[in-house]
Amino acid sequence: MDIKAKLVKAFDSGNIKAVFDVTLDDKFAIHGVKLMKSPKGDFVSMPSTSYKNKSGETKYDDVAHPLDAATRSQLYRAVADAYFDHTHPPTQNSDLGELPFGW
Repeated sequence: MDIKAKLVKAFDSGNIKAVFDVTLDDKFAIHGVKLMKSPKGDFVSMPSTSYKNKSGETKYDDVAHPLDAATRSQLYRAVADAYFDHTHPPTQNSDLGELPFGW
């Protein structure tokens, strides 16, 4: 499966590092995928809906989610790579070009 992530918004503070739009095989889009930070490390949070259970506690259910570990890993990699590309843009002098000192 071809999974592509496009960074929509990055955050400088808080637990949300960034929000992404994700496409699967250029045929299915998932909006609002979040890259979250936690003491245990970064993780991907899928879009969810909230509701109150019988005890009055707020609960969350994912609207869409991967069904197996391999797809979850592939989704995480696509999101993490898009975030890395955003936080580490290529420099203008990324190729060697001319060497210094008249070489």
